Amino acid sequence: MNAKEARLANSVDILEEAVAIAKQLGFEVRTEWLAEMPAGPCRIGAKYVLFVDLSTSASEQLSQVLQALCLPEFEEAVAALFRDGQLSPDLLESLSTA
Repeated sequence: MNAKEARLANSVDILEEAVAIAKQLGFEVRTEWLAEMPAGPCRIGAKYVLFVDLSTSASEQLSQVLQALCLPEFEEAVAALFRDGQLSPDLLESLSTA
């Protein structure tokens, strides 16, 4: 595996973990081909929905999910997951640079 393939595999692993955390926090995660529509988190009534655009790269999809995890209303919940050791070092690094 070359360096580019390794980075892609790592991005996919972090993306999968981030999506699982978003679901754990109560997001309905919808993966769709959005093309020109914006991706990322939104609130519909009392429900949080995260749109992940399948037409973008894994690293761009990860950025879309990180937007949701960095919302102020989820700061305490993400911090609790961190304290409980439920976030991988790679996801923590991604969150710190989001």
